[in-house]
Amino acid sequence: MRSFALTAAALLLPSLAASQIVTRPQITRPITLAVVREPALYVFDDYVTNGSKVMHYMDDFTGKAHSTEPFSGGIQGIASDRMGNVYAAVHVGPSQPTYVMQMRKSGQFTGPLKRATAVATDQQGRIYITDADLGQVLRIDDLNGTNLVAFGSLGSGVGQFKYPMGVTVDKAGHIYIADTGNDRIVRIDDMNGEGWRTFNGAAFGGQGRQVSRPRGITVDSKGRLYYLKPGSGMVIRVDDMSGANMVSWGSNVPSPSGVFTMEPTSIAIDANDRIYLADIAAHWVTRIDDMTGANRVTLPNDTYGQLWKRPSLITVFYPRADRTIIR
Repeated sequence: MRSFALTAAALLLPSLAASQIVTRPQITRPITLAVVREPALYVFDDYVTNGSKVMHYMDDFTGKAHSTEPFSGGIQGIASDRMGNVYAAVHVGPSQPTYVMQMRKSGQFTGPLKRATAVATDQQGRIYITDADLGQVLRIDDLNGTNLVAFGSLGSGVGQFKYPMGVTVDKAGHIYIADTGNDRIVRIDDMNGEGWRTFNGAAFGGQGRQVSRPRGITVDSKGRLYYLKPGSGMVIRVDDMSGANMVSWGSNVPSPSGVFTMEPTSIAIDANDRIYLADIAAHWVTRIDDMTGANRVTLPNDTYGQLWKRPSLITVFYPRADRTIIR
């Protein structure tokens, strides 16, 4: 049976014959509500406690469900994918093989790796790894090494990297590499190296924002690039590889405004483009809403005390048991 609603005219003229009444079907419009989910996070503490370094897990930035897992050391980079999988690049030393592992699951990828330094994922869930000794970025579909492809060689020219120690991928599939030894960030369009572009921020050297020994890099939902400036306490954002609309936040010099960092070494961005920093020298991790530093929150705080001593790496992710894509 169909449901109808009478018009106002029909309500005012109840004596009209049924054939004269104009009726219109009711229209139900869905109401869309924006729901903001809080991401879980991993923080790696580079300080040795009882013979081990420690990986910390939390359900959210309040420290809910905090747990720890000891590691012998050597975690160089961590990253998550859209399914909530978290990967770590591990290099302990020359006496042990370097590899990429998945947190809380078995299995690892060693492949042709010599010194894995960072890891990232793309929209398809493929895994990207930088290798400092090979001077390469590698991509695999999974930890079995399916469809392995590598790009780069050691050097300072086009198609070359010198001790690359960071990698990230934007939604369009552009690959950004922190070319640490060459003091530059490289962007390529694909694993053939097409669209090679570099950014060193030399034009902004007078502002102390040039690229220097880059390691922590990431991109947000708008494709803007973030990088950390060692020794300055700054996180810097640019709109693109030309350095357009450069803005920075943070300083290792205390100020009345309270904008104070010491040595952020790792950066992550959540689905709402909030910024997370692991500050290895200040012994805390920080979250800010944007590059103005709005709504800054730090952990540890007075509630939780000292959670870590040298937080060096951070990643945020949205765990889903049903593996539903969430971004």
